[in-house]
Amino acid sequence: QPVPIRPALATRINARDEEAKAARQALAEAQQALDDMLELAREIEQPPDGYIPWRAPNGDLMFVAPKE
Repeated sequence: QPVPIRPALATRINARDEEAKAARQALAEAQQALDDMLELAREIEQPPDGYIPWRAPNGDLMFVAPKE
């Protein structure tokens, strides 16, 4: 016949399951952020002809024509 898991142990196991779920979610979000950064880096490496990457004072990254 089955032997029940002690309640304290079951509580710890359930807490670890929740921690693991949160860690997997954080990892997925970090992976997406990394993918986004790599995509941006590839785009910056190949700006439109005659343009250079520039970060605006508000933090936006854009391509601008260099001042002559």
